[in-house]
Amino acid sequence: MNPAVGHVHDETARVATAVPMLRRAQVFVDGDFVDAHGPFRDVEDPRTGAVVAQVRDASQADVDSAVAAASRAAPMWSSSGPDVRANALDRLADCLNERAQDLAHLVECEQGAPAPLARKLHVDLAIDVVRGTARALREVTWEQRVDNSVVRREAVGVVAAVTPWNLPLYQVVVKVAPALAAGCTVVLKPSELTPLSAIALAGAVRDSEFPKGVFNVVSGGRSIGTHLTTHRSVDLVSFTGSTSTGRLIAAQAAGDLKRVVLELGGKSPSILLPGSTDNQFVTALKVTLGNCFLNGGQTCTALSRLLIPEDRLDEAKQHLRKLALRYVPGERMGPLISADQKVRVLANIEQGISAGATRLVGEPDINVPGKGHYVAPTVFTEVRPDMAIAQEEIFGPVLSVLTYKSVDEAIDIANGTEYGLTAAVWGADAETVEYVAARVEAGQIDVNGAAFNVRAPFGGFKHSGVGRELGEDGILACTEVKSIQT
Repeated sequence: MNPAVGHVHDETARVATAVPMLRRAQVFVDGDFVDAHGPFRDVEDPRTGAVVAQVRDASQADVDSAVAAASRAAPMWSSSGPDVRANALDRLADCLNERAQDLAHLVECEQGAPAPLARKLHVDLAIDVVRGTARALREVTWEQRVDNSVVRREAVGVVAAVTPWNLPLYQVVVKVAPALAAGCTVVLKPSELTPLSAIALAGAVRDSEFPKGVFNVVSGGRSIGTHLTTHRSVDLVSFTGSTSTGRLIAAQAAGDLKRVVLELGGKSPSILLPGSTDNQFVTALKVTLGNCFLNGGQTCTALSRLLIPEDRLDEAKQHLRKLALRYVPGERMGPLISADQKVRVLANIEQGISAGATRLVGEPDINVPGKGHYVAPTVFTEVRPDMAIAQEEIFGPVLSVLTYKSVDEAIDIANGTEYGLTAAVWGADAETVEYVAARVEAGQIDVNGAAFNVRAPFGGFKHSGVGRELGEDGILACTEVKSIQT
């Protein structure tokens, strides 16, 4: 192992216990850790509010250096061949797997996820994505003949990846792995709230023997992100975050006609169809609630709207009240990322009460840790489709329960927001389930609790995004098509 990389790995392990505090003054450019030139920024543990690390921001000149390194490496990497790139991704997956427990501890400290969730959701799933991308890469058709034309796929060039804080390792690899697989080079700007996972990933990339300049990391806030995404030498911007910021990035990218992949917000419905068996009904409630409260409710795929037949509302209330109380803040459910996020979520809850919704679970006297940014799990009933809590992404542990009289009304309610990222459909009648799944406007639909698939395309309809990530579609999103007539 390269001594410099080993030092990064050791620091990762130390910050996991928060003793001593990590102070990181470098960015990762052209295959090495080099001094950054911006101010230091505190990294806070949202479980306690304590500062666990300080990371120096990149300067605009540091971003320029990272983009230049990616540009230099692009011709070599794009011509390296799919097998070479797939093997490199497999090495990276192995390296991440060796460091999985350290990475999970790191996520606990910077994002606040409980230990089992940090390992399974944040780290193990990220490793699965890297491995799945390598498998998909080996199956991509890069060249085919169409009559008198040879149609080829070629890497788009330099990708700027801007990622959020809610899944600081997973959201990074969802962008980085397909881009590298396609033959693109990458400059990553992770969230300034959770930069430590990206630093650790850079060490893993270096240990995995990727060529210099293929992957670069610059830390910083909004101004650094804007400088990167508007850089003239960036060919594609891949962004995950709020819909409002996605619109801004798309508008900026239009000036240079940059390609964009945008994974944005969601207000996903979980639809319990009439005729569900009692066991299926309870299972649907459990899974919906668990999905909504996953990661403290801080996932874009959260099933935050539960749609049930009107005549089963009382039954649902009884189960939901018991099930929700199992999500104990500080134990089974982690904190929100920051004090500001806590304020925003609590304001949404108060707005729901003011609008006339009934708070079934989530009273203020529920035991919430005194330190950290925790919010009690909250369930609203008597929610109308036009209420803000049924329309707007809250990004916290808040479930809205809505009722319907007919299957077509359920579909109308499900489609009645500006979002269309994910959905769930539960039912005993296969024909009705198929009917609903075909009409719900969402990029991913889970039927009766089907498992997530890291090889299937991921992305949204309407204001939930542009383009697709994961699997072959994620790789192809980072390519251009060339037709050669012969």
